[in-house]
Order: sequence, then structure tokens, then C-alpha cells
Amino acid sequence: MQIAFYASTPSYHAVMDLHGWSQTAQQLSGYAAKGEWAEMPMLITDEMLREFCLVTTQEKLADDLKKRYNGIADRLTLYTPFVPKEKDEWWGKLVMAFR
Repeated sequence: MQIAFYASTPSYHAVMDLHGWSQTAQQLSGYAAKGEWAEMPMLITDEMLREFCLVTTQEKLADDLKKRYNGIADRLTLYTPFVPKEKDEWWGKLVMAFR
């Protein structure tokens, strides 16, 4: 849903154009204009998902983030909820992997 929303925004169409997904961006914009939000994620392909997201396991997340973004990013944001006392051990290991 997040990728579909961004890709529907005209200011992001250049990114979609770069990858050859102009038609999808236009379709997404059309759905957004009509408020048809539930239809939008169905247009996001696995190829798009892999291009814009890091698809990995929790165990490999730190290593895969380092591989993908080393030298091009100085900070990252994870789109996953942080709930105190939930997955504390995993979050701690993830932080330590970046120290």
C-alpha cells in the first residue's frame, strides 16, 4: 500500500518512468483521484517491490541493509512498528549489528 501510494503521486512519476512503469503510475494516480485505495496495491508487482524495498528475513536484515545501502545512505528508517517489550531482543541485536 505504501509503495502504491507514493507511486500514485505525480512528483514520484519520474522514478516510475525511469524504471519503465509510467503506465502503472498513471493508473495509480487515477485510482487515487477516485479514492479507490484498495485497488492500488494490486498494481505493484514483485519486481517493483524488490526495487523499492529490501525483502529479507529478520535474521539477515542488518547484513542485507549494509550490503544494499553501504556508501549511499547515512541513515535508514524501518517501516515496522516498534512496540516496547515486543521483540526487544531482536531490536537490541539489530542495533548492535550497526555499531
